[in-house]
Amino acid sequence: MRRREDEALITGAGRFVADLEIKNPLHMTLVQSQVAHARITAIATDEAAVMPGVVAVFTNSDLGVPPVAPWLPTADQRMVRSLLADGVVRFVGEPIAVILAETRAQAVDAAELVAMEYDRLPAVVDLDHAASDETVLFAGATTNTCFEIPAEAQDPGFFDGCDARVAFRMTHQRMAPCPLEPRAGAAEWSDESGLVYWASAAEPHGMRGRLSQILEVDEGLVRVICGEVGGAFGAKGGDYLEEMLVAVLARRMGRPIVWTETRSESMVGMYHGRALRQDIELGGRRDGTILAYRIQVTQDAGAYPTWAPMLTNRAKVLASGVYAVPRVECSGRAVVTTTTPVGTLRGAGRPEANIAIERAVDLFAAELEMDPVEVRRMNLIPADRFPFVTATGAEYDSGDYPELLRRVVQTGRYEELRAEQANRRLMGDPLMLGVGIGLFVEVSDTAPIGEYTRLAITPDGGAVLHSGAAPHGQGHRTTLAQVVAGVLSLPMDKIDVRLGDTHETPSGVGSFGSRTAQAAGSSTYRAAHDVLATAKRVAAQELDADEDRLVADERGIGPDAGDERLGWGFLAQAAERRGEPLVAELQADAKQTSAWPSGAVLAGVEVDTETGAVAIRSLVTCDDAGVVINPMIVAGQVHGGLAFGVAHALVEEFRYDDDGNPLTVNFGDYPVITADLVPRASLGHIETPAPGNDLGAKGVGEAGTVGCPAAILNAVADALAPLGVRHVSPPATPERILEAIDLARNGTGTSASLSDRVHVT
Repeated sequence: MRRREDEALITGAGRFVADLEIKNPLHMTLVQSQVAHARITAIATDEAAVMPGVVAVFTNSDLGVPPVAPWLPTADQRMVRSLLADGVVRFVGEPIAVILAETRAQAVDAAELVAMEYDRLPAVVDLDHAASDETVLFAGATTNTCFEIPAEAQDPGFFDGCDARVAFRMTHQRMAPCPLEPRAGAAEWSDESGLVYWASAAEPHGMRGRLSQILEVDEGLVRVICGEVGGAFGAKGGDYLEEMLVAVLARRMGRPIVWTETRSESMVGMYHGRALRQDIELGGRRDGTILAYRIQVTQDAGAYPTWAPMLTNRAKVLASGVYAVPRVECSGRAVVTTTTPVGTLRGAGRPEANIAIERAVDLFAAELEMDPVEVRRMNLIPADRFPFVTATGAEYDSGDYPELLRRVVQTGRYEELRAEQANRRLMGDPLMLGVGIGLFVEVSDTAPIGEYTRLAITPDGGAVLHSGAAPHGQGHRTTLAQVVAGVLSLPMDKIDVRLGDTHETPSGVGSFGSRTAQAAGSSTYRAAHDVLATAKRVAAQELDADEDRLVADERGIGPDAGDERLGWGFLAQAAERRGEPLVAELQADAKQTSAWPSGAVLAGVEVDTETGAVAIRSLVTCDDAGVVINPMIVAGQVHGGLAFGVAHALVEEFRYDDDGNPLTVNFGDYPVITADLVPRASLGHIETPAPGNDLGAKGVGEAGTVGCPAAILNAVADALAPLGVRHVSPPATPERILEAIDLARNGTGTSASLSDRVHVT
């Protein structure tokens, strides 16, 4: 079934924040820091304040809003942040002042006249520098560590029985989310009715709570509306202080405020993703059995701890991946640096954890001179072992990992690729063929698992569904309408799905972490069954019939034997007269449990050893997303995830110099993934239903992002193996590949990533 959302987007009828026609607004522009770390000694705003059209200029001291502690309570609560920099700037791009003007152009012109004087402080870009606490970024804290998973007491027998061990360091680059629509917001305040905020966000109800906290008003006085959202990719949770500032100024000025950042502002202001280092060790027997796995993570949190604790903890939850590893140890810490804050980016800790274990398995297989597919087969969690509790306490609900591996090996013609590879190596072909496998398991567990849902049958025989889910491109209106239609047999065009308005939908969790099908979908399914039960009860009374013998179809409800039907409109009116309207309302709750999607990817790549260029020749996937509601939407989500995966493995990297100056602040410098770099993939799927929700659904929005990078990086290393290259950290750019070849041949090389040496014992 095609997505009902697409017509408005394709024809330009969709309304984004920048499309709103708000009467008499003021336009907000931010003055951002141009240095990474400094004490602000003076801010001169006089010239800006008298520019044409300028209505007001604010610095933090003018706002009277107390600093905000990290939203996650597990982060160091001493590392507070003000709406505008308060005395100290900690990254290039941090807002220092704000201009309000009658037009956006006037605000931009005035912002250029705000002058700052700084007393520069040491930049902290390197993870080791941050972890040393030589330069502590927050005066109220004694350390740069904002979250920690303590290392367990070293067990001297942890690697007992291991005839072979591999140890290596892996770095994961920073990545910028680069949504089509950057951050944007518009706010209007009324002393009588409160705040209306138009947002580009994935969590309108969470944003409502944060706005009410900043404004110190009851949540009932805050309404958040999300229309079209031009991409979120995890980075639009509605928790940016810049968004809060729009609301604060709307109340302060008594006029609507509108704000849309530029692309360059977005590149340094919107959360980055990934940005971590892993130290990994895996050991096992020489027959291929894995016995022990240890990983230590150092996560770059950026200048302020936002989601770093959650990202760090993913390494522990997903440490052993799809393998039955009996001994696993995980430790880690997140440290603040003088760079853009790091938050959730599609996958949010899952790809990083998966790449680590999958690279370790490949290196282990190489050390044993065994086929990496065979080593995987030996160590996969068997299909009859679910639910399976891992060594770190994660409880996987269902899956069939051996079947996933079998499917991609068969569909991807693995044996043929290996034969071709052997022949090309024999012929000395400089275009080296590599084959890589990447299995994965991830979790869509964002609590509470359920989602607010209200379903009502209207007097005209239609249905109106309100859900706390908040779409940003996934196709929620189609998927949720399908669930209702599947239960009630109503035509799709009679089902009105309303999302993204906290006034119409009083509570909700939002859409992130691949949660919507299992959470909102299952809540919708239960609500539809509640409505159906009430409708059958009413119909039985109206028809004087046996309720158990009634069925629903597109015409309404009636006896299973015969053509008589009571239409849905008639039933809605009859139910209203009887005092039991055809309405079901469910609050978000924790009755459901986590779901564990899984999958496998096979990548075939060609590496040009003269240029370092990598071409993806084939990409084959098989996913287990549980019970699939809409195959077309699932395929679209997998394709999008694969694009992110290719970007992680080969292309994108946000870079800083040693002084904390960003070097990739626009699309001329930042190599954003483009369609020509993403191959047409062969997609397959299996279904092992999730037992913890009514639909048996699992998430799929991050699937390609999690499994694809490992497969590609394994393929690159496999291609370069005859040259002595064991490992290349992402992104495997031509420059890094050539340097890795040079390092293997001559022992030379300068790239920091190439210090990620592999040690074998």
